[in-house]
Amino acid sequence: MKMRINFDAILERALRGVRRSYVFMGLGVNSSEDERLQNYQLTPVTKIQLLKDGLSEEVVADFKHNYREWVINSAFRDSLESFHVFVDQIFLCLILIKKKASSIEHVKKDVARFDKLPFPTKLETLKKDFKVEPDFINHIKSINKTRNCMSHRGCVVSSKDFNNKEKTALVLKWRALNMVLTDKEGRREGHMSEFIGMRTKHETDVGLRFVDREKVFLPGQVISFEPRELAEVLWYWTMEIQKMARLAVEYAKTSGVTIVDPRS
Repeated sequence: MKMRINFDAILERALRGVRRSYVFMGLGVNSSEDERLQNYQLTPVTKIQLLKDGLSEEVVADFKHNYREWVINSAFRDSLESFHVFVDQIFLCLILIKKKASSIEHVKKDVARFDKLPFPTKLETLKKDFKVEPDFINHIKSINKTRNCMSHRGCVVSSKDFNNKEKTALVLKWRALNMVLTDKEGRREGHMSEFIGMRTKHETDVGLRFVDREKVFLPGQVISFEPRELAEVLWYWTMEIQKMARLAVEYAKTSGVTIVDPRS
């Protein structure tokens, strides 16, 4: 039996979710830091007014600070939701291939069982049954753990969120790139933003190095991110999504499935 399946469409939907989070974070952070933006009312659109006009600059500044935090946190959660959808769609395609099913109806029970699994178990299932896995599954589990705290405990860390070996904190992990500068005086390494635009005294070799980053949240601490941190997490998502999509295609090919090039 020949089966035709378009993995590119699934990949593009997932990557579009990551880009959406990046763009929305950009619009939100930029507007929150724009001193010209002081109008917090939406009365002309809603015809409803919940706050009085003319609130102090300090109050409006607090609005904008909290709005900035809300935008960044929402972008984080939204990007993970896109990844959840991607994992579900990848499983559907792979179980159709494995069962040589001609329609979704034939794998309804498999899909229903998969839907009920916790997200980390879904990743383990893809690895065990189809050899489709991210490069750093524990990083993704830590991101999912962070999202659960944000969604269920209002971003305030409790013992339910602990994931370090000592069970004392929530540790968020992701992959990133550092810039490495080497000249006759030695070697310097750090985030790219620390070096861009910097003048060097000597001829310098410039390179990039993959690194693991982490952010530790203690009990009672409120989860928050800087835009630079979330941008790195989104870049990391992109790498893992593309890797898992490639492995799904390889599984399909070895199972005799014809991979459709959408450009053909």
